[in-house]
Amino acid sequence: MNKVENTNLFEEYFEQTLESGLKVILYPKKDFTSTYAIFGTKYGSINNEFIESGKTEKLEVPAGIAHFLEHKLFEGQDGSAFLKYAKYGASANAYTSFDKTAYLFSCTENFSENLKILLNFVTSPYFTKENVEKEQGIISEEISMYDDMADWRVLFGALECAYQNHPVKIDIAGTKDTIAKITPELLYSCYNNFYDLSQMVLCITGNFDKDKALELIQSEIKSKSTSTVKRVFAEEPYEINKKKTTIKLSVNSTQFMLGIKDDPKFLTGLELCKKIAETEILLSLICSKSSKFYNECYEKGLINNSFNYEYMESESFGITLIGGECDDPDEFYSLFFKEVESLLENGINNEDFLRCKKALYGRLVMMFNDVEGLANNLQMCYFINTNIFEMIDVYKNVTLSDITNRLKTHFNEKYAVLSVVEPIN
Repeated sequence: MNKVENTNLFEEYFEQTLESGLKVILYPKKDFTSTYAIFGTKYGSINNEFIESGKTEKLEVPAGIAHFLEHKLFEGQDGSAFLKYAKYGASANAYTSFDKTAYLFSCTENFSENLKILLNFVTSPYFTKENVEKEQGIISEEISMYDDMADWRVLFGALECAYQNHPVKIDIAGTKDTIAKITPELLYSCYNNFYDLSQMVLCITGNFDKDKALELIQSEIKSKSTSTVKRVFAEEPYEINKKKTTIKLSVNSTQFMLGIKDDPKFLTGLELCKKIAETEILLSLICSKSSKFYNECYEKGLINNSFNYEYMESESFGITLIGGECDDPDEFYSLFFKEVESLLENGINNEDFLRCKKALYGRLVMMFNDVEGLANNLQMCYFINTNIFEMIDVYKNVTLSDITNRLKTHFNEKYAVLSVVEPIN
């Protein structure tokens, strides 16, 4: 195994690419009581168009199929993976995001047994006409539930405003119409292309023996293949789709989401990490509870404790999102860009910059005491072609000049959108 270390943080982990093509990242933490494992693939809801391995024609699949596949893998030919985990005392889950799908568990005992369950059900797909039809009914109900959730609707309202062609604007679960088109054959096609072991990574953190874990993984996974699937995306212009959308739901208060679309050029590795770090520092500087802007908006009653912000990114898209409950989203929008204009005219205070930078860097360092956060970040870094120590160094090395330039290029009202959910009455 290859050892990767950071001498400044006194941290190290081990990695190896197995003969099967699977990348394994092992981060033992002997002083911890729990162990966490996450088995993921770089395949999410945005991957609805691709050229299959060994073929030349583009295949377009129904929206929501990645999420559907995640659900179906838990129900194998020999029963439910959740029931097997329960037998050995593990807490298990999975998720599908825009650009990845991951299966995970945490436990304080029976680690080997739980790891075997994870490896076996993720690598043993079982799709039939009957179990697909059953799942279509279940996910249809899930879609109905999300349709009534204001925070979900306001998010996708912002994405729909921002993006003209990119599939990030499509709900991760798809629609009732699109999931009705999913077949066992399409599921197997997506699985064989994106769940090829060469496309996947297994990260384990916490209290375990790395050598025994590697031996178990090698004994359980022996197949070998190399997928050459090519992800396809429609060309996305920088211009937004529309400026604003408003819908009405049965909610008690108005919710909003201000989005700022990023330049849609593809980035990966340290370039992407740098863009993320600069944007997160800026968002903290402008929107955190210690900022002047936040407190002014709070005192005016424009925002409350529901206020939130993030930079949502992947290799093929990026967008800043700021939202929460607000009686007058248009006023907040106006005040936000007045604050941006003021920062551009007067400059960013160096002390504020250093405070926000140190706070974010400190939060990342604290991650090494959290097995779940650590494993998820190991996976994220692998999928964008970097590692966790390089990512932390990027935050450490960001300069005031860097974030000033980022403020000029990204926080541009020309690329801003506003999504609003209002009460029916």
